[in-house]
Amino acid sequence: MLRPPMRASLSRPKLRPGFCRWLPLLLLVSGCGAKSSIVSLNPPQAVPRVAQVSDASEGAIASLPDDVQIYRDENEMFALALPKDYTYDSGDRSMTFVSPDQGFGGEVDYTTAPATLTPPELEEQLKQMLQERFVDVSWEESSADKQSDGSLRLDWQGVNSEGKQLDALSFIEQHGEVVYTLTAHGMDRPYKDYNEDARIIVGSYVVRQDNSSAE
Repeated sequence: MLRPPMRASLSRPKLRPGFCRWLPLLLLVSGCGAKSSIVSLNPPQAVPRVAQVSDASEGAIASLPDDVQIYRDENEMFALALPKDYTYDSGDRSMTFVSPDQGFGGEVDYTTAPATLTPPELEEQLKQMLQERFVDVSWEESSADKQSDGSLRLDWQGVNSEGKQLDALSFIEQHGEVVYTLTAHGMDRPYKDYNEDARIIVGSYVVRQDNSSAE
């Protein structure tokens, strides 16, 4: 299946501890802001251009809209922005999100690993997780694509428990003992129909990188 250039060039900027004074709602290190779940981003300049996702084919740069929601994990392990009308559900070391029309959604979760995993081991863990959660899973490429930030990206298709066809991508990465995964997918709709929403969600996704284990 041919991917549109906008999706093919999707990447995720990483934030470092020095950005704490700029991005108090998204940075995930202890002491940088109060814990919260959903925070309305007002005024918008509180998170300047956090989702700069470039499209190499078009030279476009996307930034966060004024009215996004910010989801922050209660253990301060990850955060991301959601379009204003999206709903979410928090779980144990995880969260799920879905669009108002139920056509796009995804999840973030994190687990601990006893040792540092190699890229092939991370890829195998991701594939195993997806095959356990969904059925008729197929990979669009034989192996995951390593991103500039060190994470691995896997494009895939499958069917969820409700029988909906998924057009999806997933990221996996490890920092210290913690392995993070992010999945976003169209549900009975092509992923490309939600490229702008994906720019907000995937482009703003940040994880804790200080080698701390999950609580």
